[in-house]
Amino acid sequence: MNRSSTFSRLDVTLGGIILILPFFFFFWMLPFASDYPIGNDYQRFPIHHQIELMFSLKTGSFPLFIPGFTGGQTASALTDGQLYHPISHISSIMPGYWSGKALEWNTLFKLITLGLSHLFLFIFLKKLKIAAYIAFIISFITVYNLRMLELFRYAVSLESWTGYLFLCCAIGFYSLKASKIKGPLLIIGSTYWLICSGHPQMMYYGLLGAAIFTLVIPYLIKEMIDDQFIEKNSLRKFYSSVFIYCFLGLLLSGVYTIPFYFDFIIDNIGRVGQDYSWADGYRDTLIGVTNNFFYPLRSDVHGAFGGSTLIIISAIVPVLSLFRKIPKVIWILWFILLLLFLHMQGERTPIHYLFWKYLPFASSFRIAGRISMIIPIVIMLILTWVMGNKYSDDQFSIKGMKIKSREILSLTAVVLICLYMLYVGHVPPGTDTYNPIELRSVSHGIERIAIIMGMLTLVLILLERFLVRYGRIIEYLLCIFVCFQTLIIMQNGTWIEEKRDAPSLKKMQNDKRGKLDYYLATGYGLGNRVIYKQATQSFIEPFLGKLYRRYRVAANNDHAYELMAASMHPDQVIIEGLTSKILQTAKKKKTDAPGTVKLVYSSYNRLIFEAKTDYQGFFGLAYPYTGRWRAEINGRHVKVLRANGAANAVLIPAGNHRIEFRYWSDAAFWGLILSLTTLTLLGLYISYTVYRVPKTIFIGIGILLVMTGTYYMWYHSLYHGDNLDADYFWEESTPPLSPNM
Repeated sequence: MNRSSTFSRLDVTLGGIILILPFFFFFWMLPFASDYPIGNDYQRFPIHHQIELMFSLKTGSFPLFIPGFTGGQTASALTDGQLYHPISHISSIMPGYWSGKALEWNTLFKLITLGLSHLFLFIFLKKLKIAAYIAFIISFITVYNLRMLELFRYAVSLESWTGYLFLCCAIGFYSLKASKIKGPLLIIGSTYWLICSGHPQMMYYGLLGAAIFTLVIPYLIKEMIDDQFIEKNSLRKFYSSVFIYCFLGLLLSGVYTIPFYFDFIIDNIGRVGQDYSWADGYRDTLIGVTNNFFYPLRSDVHGAFGGSTLIIISAIVPVLSLFRKIPKVIWILWFILLLLFLHMQGERTPIHYLFWKYLPFASSFRIAGRISMIIPIVIMLILTWVMGNKYSDDQFSIKGMKIKSREILSLTAVVLICLYMLYVGHVPPGTDTYNPIELRSVSHGIERIAIIMGMLTLVLILLERFLVRYGRIIEYLLCIFVCFQTLIIMQNGTWIEEKRDAPSLKKMQNDKRGKLDYYLATGYGLGNRVIYKQATQSFIEPFLGKLYRRYRVAANNDHAYELMAASMHPDQVIIEGLTSKILQTAKKKKTDAPGTVKLVYSSYNRLIFEAKTDYQGFFGLAYPYTGRWRAEINGRHVKVLRANGAANAVLIPAGNHRIEFRYWSDAAFWGLILSLTTLTLLGLYISYTVYRVPKTIFIGIGILLVMTGTYYMWYHSLYHGDNLDADYFWEESTPPLSPNM
């Protein structure tokens, strides 16, 4: 499918406006200027997670383990920190980031990427031969709506949103003009951006929405452009190519996905394995979901997608079937829209339950309304057909009067709005929903202005044919009314709160010296099964590292908790997995001399203790036992055993010893190898496509050297970062005669 298009001076002007539009629309939360950004989650979990991960990198250690995070967790648990996303790293090197302005820089780059996503959508729609002002309006309401605003509140979910839009644009451009390098790279890069965005559920919906877009876009292009035709072979090639490029993007993101699944998801207790009632929480009412089309400020924020009144046109497109034939692709899109609407109803329809039960990973998702992330692109495709040049200029007769498709739908929308206001508008929002009317105490006057702007938009579409001499003015007014209505809704559509500076580098350094711990907000449902079981059945060891004189042997983990419930002494440890040889060694020489432990090196993945003891016993490390800690005593590798149900322990002989613990993740290793291998193959493919064999050999050698160097730097950084100088010292005291539990 090939099509060239030219862009006028007006198009270029609109492109410039599009790039600065986010800063105009979010004037109330401009970075470095405003005192009131988005509230709720925005300033808490994501930015805190990012700062913790970036602090580890800043101090020279690539983080695999985060001390103190929900008891001590894999770095993958801090998925909101976007360890593998470019925005985090670009923000972290900006001036002022480590002086409390981390949030400001993140907000700035989010606004920039919003503008870019709008620009790419505008260019794509222009290539479908629709008028510039129509392309601007449709792309605008696709990007800016309450769904985007709610994703902005989640912070990292905005990267899922822009990644979703980037990916759809990349696939759309590729469908119009296939290319060997630019097209594939755009799809691969957009897929990586989306997957590594940091919010798995929104990433999932983004990929699902992109799949829907891929399936229908060739057929929509055929309807929009006269000289386009579809051949089975070319269609098959297009689908297979897009799948391969998206799969390569998935492989490229293996450095994120593999450790996230194997190190975090498998052991998660808060979000995995929950029942259906948990997944169906925060569900909006039927009227609340419907309000997205009529009263968007009365929809629950967790599932809201409203904005411009123009989206009503997409919902009532079947009305056209009374007057003209509707293409199959538009019917398919409309039924997808209906299916998504029914999914948002939760248990009121079987759609959400079937999705939750049978789709891979969907059982770990909550809030049925979040699937509305897919809806704006579906609406965009329907509106493109309705408002596009080909069919908007196609007139059909009603009692001798020539009527355009968009005119009959606009008139129907006006009638529906009036009826809805008359019979449903007085119904108050659900008492258990979080809607902007209640969250922000939005006045009825503000809501009425937004509705009036929407009605004027529809009326202008109806009057456009009668005011041909004022065509350019009508176009400007349409853009202004749509933007103004959306601005009012966006400004009042979510929580806001006073801005707070993020922790500075100096504060974090001082905190880590005082105690090697996590001091910021953690987030919901990120707990580990090991920690959860320990906290509910026993106790969390208050010591980072200590010595044990005595031990008891447990056959398995459940038996260990039974022994601890029966009796527990502070100088006694419950050990699992002991062999007879270790038992025999451990029984040798015991005295009453006190032992001491001092932490001499501390980083995220490595701890070094100096222990002094006159007896043979066990050294315990209170970090959660996951099987990923490796230990050495005086440079000699020793086995790490499970102790006290959830901790780590090594057998230690009498004397002075240097005990070193290192955290290792097979999943992180193989994820990195997968990403580097994919990157290498992509580099070789590009060099071969451009230069062919002779130069490709030398370029390939260079790529291999770079990838090898990257791996070496990664591995070296795991255990050779700065010493955080955490202050920890433990000294044995005379144990009491009675057990402490």
